[in-house]
Amino acid sequence: MKKNNKLAVAEIVSQDNIKSCISTLEHLVNNSDALTFLSDDERVALLKAAGQLSRPDRDEIRKRNADVRKSRRQALTNSERQARAATGIRAARKDTVFKAPMQLSGKENNKDGTDLVLNSPRNCYICKKEFTQLHFFYDAMCPECAEFNY
Repeated sequence: MKKNNKLAVAEIVSQDNIKSCISTLEHLVNNSDALTFLSDDERVALLKAAGQLSRPDRDEIRKRNADVRKSRRQALTNSERQARAATGIRAARKDTVFKAPMQLSGKENNKDGTDLVLNSPRNCYICKKEFTQLHFFYDAMCPECAEFNY
């Protein structure tokens, strides 16, 4: 789903709208005579929409499950993208003029002291070994190869 679509959905499906829908449906369940004040078209549309939401058919269930999987996959991808973006080599690429990093005398971890960890393993660019622990500077190498090359 594109960002524009997400914003449009977020505007339509706000917490206030959801609460309003719930209270309206609960009122109609408890006071079914209120349905008589609706026109036939409105009543049919309301009952049809409520039924489709509460009792989805097989295609709708598949679509909902696919949407959930897609959302989870997108969240995982975004978190890994952020972890890789926090490495030194990616940060250096953002600068308009590349500046070589200063030579460090000792072993240095991430600048803020936290280790960067990926949720799913990646293969090292050099030795092809799987790794989840990111080096503070390199994002495509396992910690051993990254330390050797740094």
